[in-house]
Amino acid sequence: MQKIKLFNSIFKLHKILGLFLALNFLTLSLTGTVLIWKDELTTSTKLINEQPLKKEDLLDAYSLIQKEYPNKKILSLAKDDNNSTIINIRLTEPGVTKFSGATKLVYNKQARNIINLVDNPKSEISHSFFDTTLRLHREILLGGKGKYLIGLIGLLITFVLLSGVLLLKKFNKDNVYNIRTLAGRLHQSIGTFTFSWLILVTVTGVFLSFNGLIINLYFKSQMNSQVSIERRQVSFEKTITYAFENLGQNEIDFISFPDNEFSTPTDYTILLEEKEIKRLMFISKNEGQQIRTVELPWLLKTIIISEPLHYGNFGGIPLKVIWTIFSLLSSVLPFSASIIFLIRKGRIKNYKIKKSTIPNHLKKIQIIVPAIIITLIYTSEDKTQFSLIIVLALFTLYTTTLMTKRLGKAYVQK
Repeated sequence: MQKIKLFNSIFKLHKILGLFLALNFLTLSLTGTVLIWKDELTTSTKLINEQPLKKEDLLDAYSLIQKEYPNKKILSLAKDDNNSTIINIRLTEPGVTKFSGATKLVYNKQARNIINLVDNPKSEISHSFFDTTLRLHREILLGGKGKYLIGLIGLLITFVLLSGVLLLKKFNKDNVYNIRTLAGRLHQSIGTFTFSWLILVTVTGVFLSFNGLIINLYFKSQMNSQVSIERRQVSFEKTITYAFENLGQNEIDFISFPDNEFSTPTDYTILLEEKEIKRLMFISKNEGQQIRTVELPWLLKTIIISEPLHYGNFGGIPLKVIWTIFSLLSSVLPFSASIIFLIRKGRIKNYKIKKSTIPNHLKKIQIIVPAIIITLIYTSEDKTQFSLIIVLALFTLYTTTLMTKRLGKAYVQK
């Protein structure tokens, strides 16, 4: 009796939350599909031979910023993952600590000039479109508070997905005899096949939504562990020279200047990279500079790997095609759920269809196989990775073809 009550409660919550989140889920699916291809559609120069940031290029970029934007506050300098000839720059007004709304510039190492992306007519339209799409996907056009709202929605979607798996056994009937049962089987089949992928992108999306809060708390803990003593500040040239002298086998990936959300008020925070290992280097801005290098805590490591996992940026074009298929398939789920709801409420006529037996024996395989293959793809080397992507592509093609054939057996009776 208690199991029946628990099942009914889970089923009721699944329906209510699913319908409540349907529009947002559809928006996330469609905007996510567009954002999967953001780099390919906005970046004209692709990275061929990756090169680490050099001290001379960083100093040249800094000097030019000081000359052309003397009244601006520098937030960061960063390596570009798609174009080795540029350095990404973020500027803001004095006294501002947030990266949101910052001016985006790039320093071209070859031309030795700074380009404002907003003032660049070739990229203005595409960047404006993708920036709007990103803000809609990430924060529902509501700014920082919208990011937290998306994070909470992500947690609710996670519950809907997990509860959907728990409900599978109850709705395991093979017979399809009207539009409602057909929509139910479509909902069940697509939900089962995309489950592993949806859990992955939803959980990584939650981490990305709360990344600012997590990073802020981390840097506050770093501030609390230090004693702040006011001393004369040293130049950026001395700071960056000191950093390169203490790099070891590491390369510089990102430099956050003091007093912003990705650093402390008294330290430069430098993200270091040694192959797949990430570390943080803190260098005091004051005279008598202190330096310390720490391993990233697991929460920050999770945030770093969340973005490539979320958008499929770790297996090249073939994996992005698969991510797109998963995303488009998942966008059907709110439609099928809405059809079932509207038929139950009598808003749509429940037409009878030719009675068909549509077996669905691949449920466990559909859930487990994509999860295993995606994990192996992320952790494998290039040659093995490509082979695994082919396997995932074939499994995706086989499953979608099977679903289409089985559902195609039914037709509306006249």
